[in-house]
Amino acid sequence: RPRILVNWLLRTVPHLARAIRRGEVFHFQGEFKAPIVSLLLLTQKLGGKRVVQSRHNTFSRANRRTDDALFRLDMRVVDAVIVFSLQDLRRVERMGVRAYVSPLAQYSPPVDADAVARWKERWSSDGLPVVLFAGQIRPDKRLDLAIEASALIEREHRLAVVGEDKGDLERCRELAAALGVPVSWTAEYVPLADFVAILAAADVIVCPYERASQSGILALARKMGART
Repeated sequence: RPRILVNWLLRTVPHLARAIRRGEVFHFQGEFKAPIVSLLLLTQKLGGKRVVQSRHNTFSRANRRTDDALFRLDMRVVDAVIVFSLQDLRRVERMGVRAYVSPLAQYSPPVDADAVARWKERWSSDGLPVVLFAGQIRPDKRLDLAIEASALIEREHRLAVVGEDKGDLERCRELAAALGVPVSWTAEYVPLADFVAILAAADVIVCPYERASQSGILALARKMGART
């Protein structure tokens, strides 16, 4: 929004330019609007800083060519990149950038056995195996593929979906209805304590993403000992 943009350019960028001395490390973690991030990285580099970036993704989630072009430009500016998968490591190394892999580690609270039992009962009171799609419901997450696969599986099971709608819920609901796939929908944000119980309650977790750099779902599922 305009106010955020003005504050970023007139307050944040000058503050960082003053606070970080020449030769020190400037580490930008995460993602923001691509043009603004590119400007910030370039400003820090021109100020003699050692620039390190760790991005959530090495591609544009919105499939914008301009964002991908700016990412390639950023790779010519930074001194090093921290990535979360071997696939991303290979990609940025092909751009001639020094890259380091930091396996994604996520905090997870203790699993509440009662909560696990409640979710199992909610999904499958008859004891059928549960296939879970967890996380944001976005077009690039390809929930539609999970629904189509569910329609083809001969073994009786339950498909459960838990996560916030980010623009693809209605289409996927219509697809499930058209294919006759019964789905347990929980289209909302779920607090972490309950979310780990959800992952532990499923028999298998599916992540049919179109593309991804890392997955908090898989990182948590691995800690829960869940099959994915």
